Amino acid sequence: MVPTEPLYRIADVDASDLSAYADGIDRLQNETLDGFIIRNVLNREQLDKIIEAHDKLGPETKYVSDTGMVFFPVPFSKVDQTVEGSAQELEKYFLNYEEIWKNFPTQFGVDYEGIVQGVLTKIAGGRKVETPIGINNVGKYSTAGLKHLIPDEGLFKAHCGNLFHKEFPTFYTHMNQISTVENQMSYFVMIEPSKAGGELTLYDVLWTDAEIRMKGDVVLKGKNGELYDLEGPKKVRQQMLAPGPGDMIVFSGGRIWHRVEMVRHTRRLTCGGFVSLSKDDTKLYTWS
Repeated sequence: MVPTEPLYRIADVDASDLSAYADGIDRLQNETLDGFIIRNVLNREQLDKIIEAHDKLGPETKYVSDTGMVFFPVPFSKVDQTVEGSAQELEKYFLNYEEIWKNFPTQFGVDYEGIVQGVLTKIAGGRKVETPIGINNVGKYSTAGLKHLIPDEGLFKAHCGNLFHKEFPTFYTHMNQISTVENQMSYFVMIEPSKAGGELTLYDVLWTDAEIRMKGDVVLKGKNGELYDLEGPKKVRQQMLAPGPGDMIVFSGGRIWHRVEMVRHTRRLTCGGFVSLSKDDTKLYTWS
């Protein structure tokens, strides 16, 4: 049997060997590459420190979703739904995010922001990598979010980054002023994989093919009414990625429909968010 070609072009490379991909972000943007698995971004000692500190977090600092996900800090999606345009409430969240990431190296024992942004700098084409300032120039965005998927409950529904622009208008209106959010990229570092499940599944469906997620979240609808069934007998082609502990995935999550499979037996813990270019194309932003 002739092996089938993978759907997407994913570069698999060690964090210490990125010299051939100095233009990696540009390649994601011009669609000559679809993603990276960057190995060994964090080592075992760093992972253990993050896990230990995460497990000491109090429940009042977290947000639990109805799809088996536990977030730290509270994600911008939840904030967008609760602030109701209140400038005072928004400023409070951005100041809180800034404080969390200022304290992260001490609390978690690892300069996660510095390490991840340092790796991204190697593929940023000479751009500076930083976390964007908050709305009204107050505080900062959260550079990433820890996401804990509960065994036999936790999953990420099928989505792509472009879907979120209308769902969370408060944040995306601002991000669109300072950044190019169309076809934004996604990233995460695997902190603790589940024993089974939890793979990142990329579907053979792009945002240009379908912009509507139907009820049930497993069928996508195209502009001309065509349906893409993600779980039916004639389901669309897919490619699964399963990074190991300490590996980082960066991919074209804005334009590629994807999901994270249900985790089994043990939890899945990651830390990540989005990557986008500044409007003047001189910076690369990490935010969540």
